[in-house]
Amino acid sequence: MIKFLKKPLGIIFSIIIILICFFLANHFLKRPKIEDIYDYAVVTKTDIVQEVNATGTVHPVKNINLAFVGSGQIKEIYIAISDPVSIGQVLCQLDNAELQASLLNAQANLESQTAKLAEVQRGTRSEELEITQAEVIKATNTLADAQTNLEKVTSKANADLANVYDDTLNILNSAYYKSSDALHNQVNDLFDNDNTNPSLTFSTSDSQLKINSEQQREEATQKLNQLKTDIDSLINPEYNDYDQALVQSRQYLTFIQSFLNTMINTVNYAIGITETTIATYQTNINIARTNLNTALTNISNQQQTITAQRKTNVNNKASAQTSVNISRDALNLAEKKLILQKAGSTAEQIAIQQAQVKQARAQVQNIQAQLNKTFLYSPIQGIVTAIDIEKGEIISANQTIVSLISQNNLQIETNIPEIDIAKVKINDQAVVTLDAYGPEIIFQAKVIQMDPAETLIEGLTTYKTILQFTDQQKDIDPKPGMTANIDILTAQRENVLTIPQRAITIENNKSFVQIIANDLSHQQVAIEAGLKGSYGNIEIISGLKEGDKVVVFIKN
Repeated sequence: MIKFLKKPLGIIFSIIIILICFFLANHFLKRPKIEDIYDYAVVTKTDIVQEVNATGTVHPVKNINLAFVGSGQIKEIYIAISDPVSIGQVLCQLDNAELQASLLNAQANLESQTAKLAEVQRGTRSEELEITQAEVIKATNTLADAQTNLEKVTSKANADLANVYDDTLNILNSAYYKSSDALHNQVNDLFDNDNTNPSLTFSTSDSQLKINSEQQREEATQKLNQLKTDIDSLINPEYNDYDQALVQSRQYLTFIQSFLNTMINTVNYAIGITETTIATYQTNINIARTNLNTALTNISNQQQTITAQRKTNVNNKASAQTSVNISRDALNLAEKKLILQKAGSTAEQIAIQQAQVKQARAQVQNIQAQLNKTFLYSPIQGIVTAIDIEKGEIISANQTIVSLISQNNLQIETNIPEIDIAKVKINDQAVVTLDAYGPEIIFQAKVIQMDPAETLIEGLTTYKTILQFTDQQKDIDPKPGMTANIDILTAQRENVLTIPQRAITIENNKSFVQIIANDLSHQQVAIEAGLKGSYGNIEIISGLKEGDKVVVFIKN
């Protein structure tokens, strides 16, 4: 072989082989690699978690401001700021000397009612029966007097009302005569053919006034005739008939008065007659108007008098009836009392007095309860953080005077932005660090409360969320007000297919990725995405398999 290669033909063959090798090597060395074309990610199975990060503040579970329910003067203060207190411990006291005195009186009344109960149980004495019998007689006489008075009041009311109505017919007749005088005497000379198709006896410079005067003169005559008819129909009238007649007559007279007002204006525009005649007409019309006003006033006064008398009658009879009712009730009570006393110590009497004893005992208990309210008790085991009073100071009801915080139980308050709040739910676990202790000290917590209403912080919509510590670090004592860094675990998946979120594109509400083939080409495929992780990865539910390469970025 070596000898062959030393020959010219061998040398040529060797050169050809070398060139072929060089060509092949050069060809394969220049073939592009996947890394030269794409930034890509391999679909892998891994765990994925979703977290919401927030910053909050440590608060006591209970932060209580205490106040007295009533006002008063501070008598004693039994605590100082930073003192530990236990449940039920007395913190301070109001002056209660008056209540103490009231309690003694209530206790004395309770003893008296108890003694009366014993007396009732023994039965009624003869002296008491005599007293009650006298009360029955007195109540009987009082009722009789009240009933007699009611009869008198009713009779007088009826008579007074009848007297008032007696004047009605005269008032109506007077109104008719005054109206008749106005039409037939005072303005009669101003018209021809008074009753039908009346016409003015003079000319006017205002043709419309002439028309109005003649039309109203005819209508006024009709109203007068109707008034006469209404009055004549009042035969054995009832009170309602009189009332209706007064109302109707007032309407008639009001129209006639309006007619007279028109006539004054018409005479003012009269032409072709002397000033003396005009003055006479004006005087006659004014006399008629005055008479009509008097008649209208009489009708109005009569209506008011009737209304006032009716109201007086109602009030008087109601007052008399009330006296009868009160007297009857008093008699019934006295009679029942007498029956009970004659019957001896009945179960009902004993029950009544027992009720009195219970009421007296309740009064004692009520005052004792008020006395208890003069002492301010601690509702929790905690620490005093503020005292806003001094001994001898006068305080008002519900004025905050002492503040407490719970001693051991702490929680974290934070505000979650609306973009994240839908991910968080009650009992989600969280990892917490406090700035005061650094990131090395980790606390466990869980979500226990989320406000349904939003809270605006610098224009950003957030939702107040409360977390509770779920472990206790030894030798570490968090304080209210400390800043907390919170990572809330909102969801997680184990051993699922994941890719970077940035590899996904959205078109028409559908998700797509570009996958790389063996020949380094890429093609778009539809996928179904699941949980978004907190570190940029996302769960793939369908559309990809483990080992697929997806395009994150195409370099050229």
